[in-house]
Amino acid sequence: MSRAKIYLRNLTANWVGYGLNLVIMFAMSPFVVHQLGDEKYGVWSLMVTMTGYLGLVEIGTRGGLGRFINYYLGRDEFDNLNGTINTGLVIFLVIGVILLVASAVLIFVLGNLFPKIPPEILPDARIILGLIALNVWFSFFNAVFRQIITAFERFELVNLADLLVLVVRSGSTVVALLYGYDLLALGIIHTSAGLLGLLTVYVMAMKIYPRLTLDLSLASRAHFKELFGFSAWAFVGNLSYRLLYSADNIVIGILLGPKWLTYYSIGGMLLYRSREFISQAANIFAPKMIQDCATDNLQSLQSKFLRGSNLTMGVSILLYVGMLVFGREFIILWMGETFEISYTILAILTASSFLPAAFQVGVPVYAGMNRVKLSAMLVLSQGLANLGLTLFLVMTLNMGIEGVAWGSFYPRIIWSIASGLIIMRMIELEKISFLKNLMSWILLASSFFLMCVSVNGLFVEPSWLNFAVKIAIVTALYFPLCWLFLLRGTEKQYVFVFCKKKFS
Repeated sequence: MSRAKIYLRNLTANWVGYGLNLVIMFAMSPFVVHQLGDEKYGVWSLMVTMTGYLGLVEIGTRGGLGRFINYYLGRDEFDNLNGTINTGLVIFLVIGVILLVASAVLIFVLGNLFPKIPPEILPDARIILGLIALNVWFSFFNAVFRQIITAFERFELVNLADLLVLVVRSGSTVVALLYGYDLLALGIIHTSAGLLGLLTVYVMAMKIYPRLTLDLSLASRAHFKELFGFSAWAFVGNLSYRLLYSADNIVIGILLGPKWLTYYSIGGMLLYRSREFISQAANIFAPKMIQDCATDNLQSLQSKFLRGSNLTMGVSILLYVGMLVFGREFIILWMGETFEISYTILAILTASSFLPAAFQVGVPVYAGMNRVKLSAMLVLSQGLANLGLTLFLVMTLNMGIEGVAWGSFYPRIIWSIASGLIIMRMIELEKISFLKNLMSWILLASSFFLMCVSVNGLFVEPSWLNFAVKIAIVTALYFPLCWLFLLRGTEKQYVFVFCKKKFS
């Protein structure tokens, strides 16, 4: 199968899988929020955020596995590949004990750490924290087998496993809430679904990689040192990402209370889900880019970076401009007028997300070239700037959840530019090549924004039907704009030939 067809297959699998996830999430969110209430939903969001921090106990091992599994596969060193996998499993077995101890400490001090959690909810919150911590442990092992599957570029299998977990978790959640269960039931369902996901990817990995040997005696000190040398800085990077993307929830939970976390989460959720959708496009290039780094194939890296950034920006402009123009109406229709403040959060965070999307496809280069220390320091400095500015805006200027959003805005813009320039330097890409893409993106975004504003003025009365019609119109009109501003001559020719074969 040609490289283009592999990318198309993987991109289709990622988007179909994530699209189904998105539909179910949007359908369920109002149901879950209204069934639980603002306070309980805010506590649930806070507990999920806390367990994300518990995941840091894996000290970046997942990042190291992602690098070395692809690295050794690219070099056809299967003994080293099996050694790396089993060493990772041993590490995860050991740190599972640390994870459980850390979660026990957090459970004990939870009431003191978050005094704004209502006393009647606190006992359930403690149990949920323990359950989701157990699910985090499952996710460590899950990551090993997912890395194997994606290293062989079988993204459709990973998405199939995710879809199975999604259906089971969502269906069980609906049944539980309808029968009057609440937070505790959600914790049990969440953890059980995580175990199901682990078993599913294990079976798939064994099938896709017949040479896989699970024997903990294959773990070695050499592979541990190799993983730890990489993972120590990957851990710093993971911690920094938590500062960057989860510290907002912690700040709101401590200083403002769970209710405000619900309003912030609804706005942030739309952007988070859109960002994940864009990641599905960028991720299809990651395994091969790391393998190109292993063989010093700079020409291939440059080509993938330019094509990949064009793809991610094509998707980003459609989603982000659409959210800026239509986001307020969507949130009011989706959650109700009381959540209109969530649009302000969405708009601020969305405006800061265009530049990161432009460089996202190049992030695997840090791992492939073993420059994870540099990557970690960049993200750490951004995370600290984000946290410091957020605390100043909330505590000194009393800007509330809007201050939290603005605290993310400025560091994200500045550090995205710095990271992008570093990536281009590492792959020796001439800046003029990127600037040509940048001009195309600006023209595309400006044209699409004007189009969205014009279409939005056609239907003033808010309703789901009018909203759907507007989205259908602008989406249909977006593709000719992409053809005009985004695609190069060779890409247009490929699309023309592909469509001719499919429809002739």
